[in-house]
Amino acid sequence: MIAYADSPMEADLPALVRAMGLRVRMDETRPPTHRAATILDTPDARLLSWGITLSHQISHGVSNWRLQAPTWEPWLPADAAESASDGEVPMRFADMIRPFRRSGLLGPLADVTTSSEYLVGEAPDGHRPLLISDHEVVARQGGPKPIEFRSLTVTFDDVALADDLVAAVEEARGTVSAQSRSLGSRLGRRSHIESRTLFNEALPMPAFVVALTELRWRELLQAHVSSRGSKDDQAVAAVLTRLRGDVTGLATHLLPAWVERFLSLLDGALAARPPLYTSGKYYLVLDDLELTTQNPIAVVVPNEQGCGSVLRQEIERLVHEAADASRVLTDRSPDTQWMTAAHATAGAASLLEATGPLFGEESRQARKALGRVLAAQWACVAPDEVSRREIAQLGSAEAFERGRTYERAVQLMAGQRALYLEDARGLWRKVMKRQVRP
Repeated sequence: MIAYADSPMEADLPALVRAMGLRVRMDETRPPTHRAATILDTPDARLLSWGITLSHQISHGVSNWRLQAPTWEPWLPADAAESASDGEVPMRFADMIRPFRRSGLLGPLADVTTSSEYLVGEAPDGHRPLLISDHEVVARQGGPKPIEFRSLTVTFDDVALADDLVAAVEEARGTVSAQSRSLGSRLGRRSHIESRTLFNEALPMPAFVVALTELRWRELLQAHVSSRGSKDDQAVAAVLTRLRGDVTGLATHLLPAWVERFLSLLDGALAARPPLYTSGKYYLVLDDLELTTQNPIAVVVPNEQGCGSVLRQEIERLVHEAADASRVLTDRSPDTQWMTAAHATAGAASLLEATGPLFGEESRQARKALGRVLAAQWACVAPDEVSRREIAQLGSAEAFERGRTYERAVQLMAGQRALYLEDARGLWRKVMKRQVRP
């Protein structure tokens, strides 16, 4: 088991270990270390904000680089080092950090000195149930006063020691946590890793949109780094498509100009040559996601209603509108009417997808039931017709083959409509049974 602690710089660590009933020993396998390095990042600390630290140290004329990304394992290394003679960021590291850095220029952000010691706690029988990594850090980022902190990483194999550890650290005026604080948060930088907004129905609409944007941004970065070096970009395409559905579903609550521009960016990114994560439009989407988490793009709900109440009412309205549009369909309904019904169902499904993080299983079950209706309706939508002018420009053999292809599609569509009309009542009954309600 691993725990993390912040301790005052002047704390007596051996006394802390002895307070837990253990003898203090130095870890013979890990001698003390002292390291001075320069943290490189963009001016707005894009790497640190995602829990990634890129540092540089020159020793005997050789550039030593270190990349630490423990929160992004297994796709990025928890701690990796490389040497380079030209002073440039190693290509492997540059490729790893690209989706986080985007077009930002790297430069010195802070000078950090870390002094580390490694202790063990030994029981009377010689067993060593406790290992402590003690790091004293001094960071300077241009201000008159450096930032100093002392962090402990504690590994123990006896759960009974957990309470003793908390008591001993608190006695020394420190704190214990299950996660280590990132360097970015210690330097006063915004942290997308640590400052996640918890979804709840009392959130104002702008706060909900920011939380959803950060979630999709995180999902997109994870899909990117997991696909890195591969031509398989299906995971990236899936998140971009989900993001498009979110924007479409929440469009009535977002600024119209932003919706139009962002949907254009998404469509451009999805239409790019694979792998999608190498296109310029894709990186513009990433840029916009960050801007969206910083600037409100959601319309403020009157009377300061929580987003849960507003979205539940809207889901109910959209589902009933979709049901009404579908209820009037017959085998003689024009293609436009079938298309209208499918789009109405798709709108309700998009909003259910967007509210999944808010309503959880309730939204997932409703989206699953509505998804069956939507799949059946899309199969009933007419294929694109071949215009007479286009057929006239084809040779006789080509025109005949295109005509046969179109006729087969129309016959298939007619069969699908008959099936849908037969199943529609049962499909919609399940939708209404699982609907998200106000």
